[in-house]
Amino acid sequence: MKMATIRGEVLLSSEFGLYPKKRNVYKVSLSRTGIFYSLLTDKEGASEVKVVHLSDVIGCRCQRSLGCASAFITIFSYPFKQKVFSSKSTRKRVPVIFEVKKFSSFDDNLKLAEKWRNVINCLSRSIPLNGEDLDSCCPPAPGRLLVLINPHSGPGKALQIFNNEVKPMLEEAEIPYKMQVTEYAGHARDLLQTLALSEWYAVVIVSGDGLIYEAINGLMERPDWEKAIQIPVGCIPGGSGNALCCSINYSAGEPVDMNAVLHSTFVLIKHKVVPMDLVLIQTPSQRIFSFLSVTWGIMADIDFESEKYRSIGEARFTLGAIKRILNLRSYKGKISFLPVAEYSPKVVNGESKNAVVTKIRRFSLRSRSNSKSTLSSGSNDRLSAFGSEDLVSSDLNPSSSQLSLSNSNGSMGEMNSSMGDQEQMPNLKESQEHSTLSNSATRSSMEISEDFSPDGCGDGIRTPKPINIMTNGHSTNEPSGGTNQSLENNVKLKKSTITASGSRGQFEIETETVSAKRAENHYLSAALLPPLDHPVPENWVVIEDGFVSVSALYQTHLGSDMLAAPHAHLSDGFMYLMFIRDGIPRNTLLNLFLSFGEGGHVDSPHVEIVKVLAFRFEPSSSNGNIMVDGERIDVTPLQGQVLPQLSRIMAIQ
Repeated sequence: MKMATIRGEVLLSSEFGLYPKKRNVYKVSLSRTGIFYSLLTDKEGASEVKVVHLSDVIGCRCQRSLGCASAFITIFSYPFKQKVFSSKSTRKRVPVIFEVKKFSSFDDNLKLAEKWRNVINCLSRSIPLNGEDLDSCCPPAPGRLLVLINPHSGPGKALQIFNNEVKPMLEEAEIPYKMQVTEYAGHARDLLQTLALSEWYAVVIVSGDGLIYEAINGLMERPDWEKAIQIPVGCIPGGSGNALCCSINYSAGEPVDMNAVLHSTFVLIKHKVVPMDLVLIQTPSQRIFSFLSVTWGIMADIDFESEKYRSIGEARFTLGAIKRILNLRSYKGKISFLPVAEYSPKVVNGESKNAVVTKIRRFSLRSRSNSKSTLSSGSNDRLSAFGSEDLVSSDLNPSSSQLSLSNSNGSMGEMNSSMGDQEQMPNLKESQEHSTLSNSATRSSMEISEDFSPDGCGDGIRTPKPINIMTNGHSTNEPSGGTNQSLENNVKLKKSTITASGSRGQFEIETETVSAKRAENHYLSAALLPPLDHPVPENWVVIEDGFVSVSALYQTHLGSDMLAAPHAHLSDGFMYLMFIRDGIPRNTLLNLFLSFGEGGHVDSPHVEIVKVLAFRFEPSSSNGNIMVDGERIDVTPLQGQVLPQLSRIMAIQ
C-alpha cells in the first residue's frame, strides 16, 4: 500500500536521519493522523512504510548533540503492543528520534526541527490547525497540575509509583506540576477547601478512591463550590481500591487489568475535560458528595472487613469475598427508589419477566441565568473544556435494539436503546411542553404526593458546612443575608409523549423531565428528595425484604476485576440500583462474584438492576456496614439523588 493512500493530507515532508542509524536517510511525512517514514531508496515502494500514530503520542521535543550541527526531534509514543504468549495488548513506550541535518548550521536545523515539533504537539493534543498556519503555530503551554499523593494508601507505594512511572511521562509531555504528599487523614480535604483555584489547571490524585472522596468533598465544602467543583480532577491508581481509575480507563478503551498506572497516566495526558455526575447522600447527621457508589450488605462487608489486608492490594477483596460468603449474612430493611422507567420485578413466580416501558423520567440541573461557570484560569487550549450553560443530564444509554421514535410534535428519529435484558428504553427527545411545578401541576402532571410539592413539606436538611442543601420543601439553612426559599420557582417540569416502533409494533411512552437550578443563593438543589424523616413520594417504588446486597452504582467498576455496572458512563444522569434478595445459595453467590470481572452477573435472575434518579435505604437494625465510595458511615437511614454533570473529570470518551 502506498504511503499516500494511508496518510491523508500531507502537511510537512522532509528527509531526516533516524537515530541511531546515522548512515541512513529516511523520507518523513506528517499528516493529521500520523508521522510516516520509510528508508530513502532509488526504487519507489521498495522500503516498508512505518507510522507513528499521533493518537499514541504524548509529547515531542527538540534536542541537540554536542560536537555536531544536527538537531534532533524526539517523539514520545505509547502504541499498543501484543504481549508475548498472550492475546492481550498493552501500551509500551516507543520513542522515535529523527536527526535533522539538512543545513550546515545548527540554528537552521533547530528552526526546522522546532517547526515539526510545534505541529506534532498541536496535532497530538487535538488543537485545531490550519495548513497555512504551520510556520507560526505554537501550542499553548500546558496548565499546572497539583498532584496529591497519599503515601499510605493501599500497599503504600503511591509515592514510588509517581516517581518511577508517572513523573517521567509528565516530563515527556512537558506538563508542569507540583507534588504534595498528604500527611494525615483529611489533609487533601483541608488543602482543597483553601486552594487558590486560579493557580492550577487541575488536581491529580495518586492514591486509591479514598483521596478522591476527600478531594471532591473538600471542593464542595467551599463557599465558592459552584466554581470549585468545576476544576478538573484526574486520578492515577495508587491504592488497593482504584475504581474510578478503572472506570475512566474502561471508558477510554484502555486496559484495566494490566499496566494500570501507565494507561491511567496516558489518559491523564491525552485527556479531554468531561462532565461527571455526583450523587448527593443525606443521612440524619451529615451530607456527602459521592462519585462512585453506596453499598450495603455483602459488598460493604467485604470492603470494610478486608481493610486489615490492604497491604496485599486488590487481592484483599477476593480474600474478603470468600470469607464473607462462607459466613453469609442477610439484612432486613426497606429500599425505595424513583425509577427512570416504570419498575417491574425481574423474576415473578420463578419466571423471568420482560418489562414494558410506558414512562421515562429524567432529572437535570440548570445553571443560574446569565452566569457562566469557568474552569480554573490555568486551563489551556489544548484540552477541551465544557462550559456550564444549561448542562443537562445525558440521554439515556443507547442499546442494541432499534426504535423509531416520534415525540408529541410529530418529529421522527431513529436511535438505539441500551438497557439490559430487563428493559428496553429509547433515548429522549426534548419535550415541547414546559411548565413550572405548582400545587396543580404536581398532582395532575406528575402524580406525586405532597412530599414532592414545592410548598408542601417540612424543614429540609441543615448542614454545618458553607454549602447549603435545598430539598423539595423549605430549607432551614439560611445563607448569610438570605431568607428561607421554596423550590416553587426553582423546579420545572417538561412533559411529552413519544411513540416508539419496535418488534411489538408502535407504543407510546410518557416522558417527564424534572429540572432544577444548580444553585439559588448558594443552595444546592436536592429537588428529588423529601426530608429524610418524611415518607417517600407516591411515585417511588418501595421494597421491604431481606437482602444479601444493595448497591447504588454510578461508575462501571468497583475494582479492576469488578465490572459492576457494564453500561454505566461518567455522566448518565442516573444511577444503577443493584440488589440481591435473601435466599440465594452460597455456591450461586460465589459464581456471581466470579462473573463480576466480565459483567456476567447482570444476566443472573438473582440480580436486579434498576436505573434510578433517587433512592433511600432504611436498614431495620444497625448491624453490618454501609460504605460510600469505600468509606464507612453509620448504619442509619440514608437517601441520595443524582446531580447530573456537576463535576469535571480528566478522561477520554
